[in-house]
Amino acid sequence: MSSDGVGGWLHYGTATSLTEYHTTANTYYFSLNSMPFEDVEINLTASLSNAKASFDPVTHWSGDVDAIHHLDFDGYSQMNTYSDLDFEVLEFKAEVYYYVTRDLSILAEIDYNKFNDYQPYVYGDQTGKWVYGKLGFRYFF
Repeated sequence: MSSDGVGGWLHYGTATSLTEYHTTANTYYFSLNSMPFEDVEINLTASLSNAKASFDPVTHWSGDVDAIHHLDFDGYSQMNTYSDLDFEVLEFKAEVYYYVTRDLSILAEIDYNKFNDYQPYVYGDQTGKWVYGKLGFRYFF
């Protein structure tokens, strides 16, 4: 058995570096703010976010297989399929403020979110949608 010289056993990341991890993340955002009346403000927002992350396939082994305690290449040949992330979030929001005074307003908000998880095995299937609303007061001081 071989150790890494610091008291621990070698693992995939220290034994070979023949695979790359790739990530991309994008967010697209649109906002429209309007004050159609002196005491009414309307805000509309839409956004789309998506992210992907994955390892390249492991096609061969560059390290000493014996240096990895109880493991071999066959155990890592499918590693790239275990760590994929691929999701998308779509959000729409509408806010209305009625100004009672310059510093006090009544607000109403509704928010719709849709989450698509295209690789659900990483954290379990997170796909879903939800809607929530708020009614309240806003005071500036």
